Amino acid sequence: MTEETLFQEALAKPPAERAAFLDAACAGQPELRAAVAALLAAHEAAGGALYLPAGSSLEVTRTQVPEPDNADATALDRTGPYVPAPDAGGPAAPHRRVGAIGTVIAGRYTLVEIIGEGGMGSVYLAEQSEPVKRQVALKLIKGGMDSRTVLQRFEQERQALALMDHPNIARVYDGGTTPAGQPFFVMELVHGIPITRFCDEHRLGIQARLELFVTVCQAVQHAHQKGIIHRDLKPGNVLVTEVDGRPSPKVIDFGVAKATEQKLTDESIADVGLIIGTPAYMSPEQADPTSMDIDTRTDVYALGVMLYELLTGAPPIDRKQFKRGAILEMLRMVREVEPQKPSTKVSTADALPSIASNRGIEPAQLKRALQSDLDWIVMKALEKDRNRRYDTANGFAADILRHLMLEPVLAAPPSRSYRMRKFVRKHRGPVLAAAVVLLALVASVAVSVTSAVLIWQEQKKTEAERARATENADTAIKVVRDLSRYVSLVELSGGQGVSDQQRRTTLDTALVSYERLLALHPDDADVRANVARTHRYRANLSRFMNETAEAEKSYREASRHYRELAAAHPEESSHRKDVALTARDFALFMKTLGRLKESTEILDVSIRLYEEFVRDSPDSAHNQRMLAMMLLDRAQLDYLLGGFAETERHARRSVELYARMAEKAAANPEPLDPLFRGMAEIRLAIALRELGRIDDSLVVHDRAVERFAGLAKLSATRDNLHEFVWPRPNAR
Repeated sequence: MTEETLFQEALAKPPAERAAFLDAACAGQPELRAAVAALLAAHEAAGGALYLPAGSSLEVTRTQVPEPDNADATALDRTGPYVPAPDAGGPAAPHRRVGAIGTVIAGRYTLVEIIGEGGMGSVYLAEQSEPVKRQVALKLIKGGMDSRTVLQRFEQERQALALMDHPNIARVYDGGTTPAGQPFFVMELVHGIPITRFCDEHRLGIQARLELFVTVCQAVQHAHQKGIIHRDLKPGNVLVTEVDGRPSPKVIDFGVAKATEQKLTDESIADVGLIIGTPAYMSPEQADPTSMDIDTRTDVYALGVMLYELLTGAPPIDRKQFKRGAILEMLRMVREVEPQKPSTKVSTADALPSIASNRGIEPAQLKRALQSDLDWIVMKALEKDRNRRYDTANGFAADILRHLMLEPVLAAPPSRSYRMRKFVRKHRGPVLAAAVVLLALVASVAVSVTSAVLIWQEQKKTEAERARATENADTAIKVVRDLSRYVSLVELSGGQGVSDQQRRTTLDTALVSYERLLALHPDDADVRANVARTHRYRANLSRFMNETAEAEKSYREASRHYRELAAAHPEESSHRKDVALTARDFALFMKTLGRLKESTEILDVSIRLYEEFVRDSPDSAHNQRMLAMMLLDRAQLDYLLGGFAETERHARRSVELYARMAEKAAANPEPLDPLFRGMAEIRLAIALRELGRIDDSLVVHDRAVERFAGLAKLSATRDNLHEFVWPRPNAR
């Protein structure tokens, strides 16, 4: 083997195993062993950076050995992923330990203990004595590591942190130089653990992980807006702590950050020929030593790797694969190997039961939860061609929020079905009219086939007849299940190009087919779900056609089927959500009929279920939002029934939920939340007025008016507000 090859393979091994590896690989070749050992020593002395002239036989000038699986990342700062290549005069000399415990820096920072150590600096827990007393993290450059490049890197990190002011980015407080000439800076102390470990230890579900990750994206977006690219985003550099019982992430370690719009120091640092980042999380362009063009999409890629790991339990190319390869092979894999989709990754993982358990979900459910939207979102962030990735961290976060809000995501691939949906949206009327005709034909065939199946099953006297019955039953199942696409298409038409009566006839025909199939397969959850969904569509349509008896009948049937699904499959929360949402639709319908007490009883079913969802997933903004809306509905019913104390109680709970969501999403609020919060405040103010608490009523009323004044489209909502506020109660 050559010196370079041995060096690469030794570097990929844990430091404790390198000597034994060299002894075996260089047996009988003491000169070769000494040469490789010298390379390793230079690498260690330079803090993990090996500098060779561009174009050398190694082709790559620096990379970082992957962190061990049990790396302790609880400290504020692991001091950066690397030390830059030393100045052209040879590697820096081995450093001596400085900053002894008990040393006082700048007259006010007493070093207590080392909490992180790397190539160019050490991070200490320090006690600040003035002007305030507090614990801080103090980063001090190591003695002997004072080459011009290292000093520039150190100053660059300090300036990058000083530029940013975001609650989810570690702040810099102070900086300077010791009497011995060693630069230092003082940072916020974060007692956190890596985001992946935090999520696993707290068994956060998929939704809670996504909501936490959105916060990280927003912090990275802030850095980008300040002209800073992190370049080493990974779980160890996103530490999570609990603040008031809620997870709060902090992005740390800007030691290799790059400025896009301004210089962070008076002198620029040449990155040409350097590989900067952690291999498992670096973008393809970072893994190319000839590339000089790094932009914010590099961080978007790293965020994609982090989300992949949060969802699946491992990066797309995990550490075990890296440890088996030499440096150049690692970088080739980053540039060329296409990752598996998250759903595929978990389905083939040996540790799937453990991975699913850490996410509070069954293995089969985990795979289903990742399919479609989340597969698409993650794979878009991990595109090798950065022009196909999300343009910004905010764009990445926005698509995740669309998924959480059950809205179409932008990451959906341009497949044939995707292009068809685009065509349908553009030519909505004619296409939907044709869909109605097609659905009627398909449904008619399904009815005929299922009827024949029932007859054959009753007459199956011979083996041949039984075989024929089975074959036709399979045909019926396929035909009827295909109806769901057309039912959805017709329901989404909203009457554009299709009359209400046509839609009603289509739904009736489909319902006959579904119910016949359900008679054949009463335990098939998919079939029962289609029956329930079609009844719900039919109920909503009958309601708008003023066919109240038909609407009530269909609401009751939809509710019954969803309840049976929820009872038969208690592990599937989606069925309980269908029960809750159908009950809310039914309750609002009963309210329009003036049957207020029945409406209240039905709505309470929805409220109880969503209270359970909020308890089970307290960080889910979607569940809180739905509960807040249902409590607002309940407050209006209470008011119309003359129950002002109940009106106050439910309206106040709704206001509190909206306030909690606003506080959590202060940087990126949901656009409609202020409107509904204002409505809840108006309802609360009216209830307080009716209860004789005039002063309290005025305070809440003024707060609501101020909130509405801040809405750009108040005029568009005024009619709705008038209807909402002024109906008088039926009873006192």
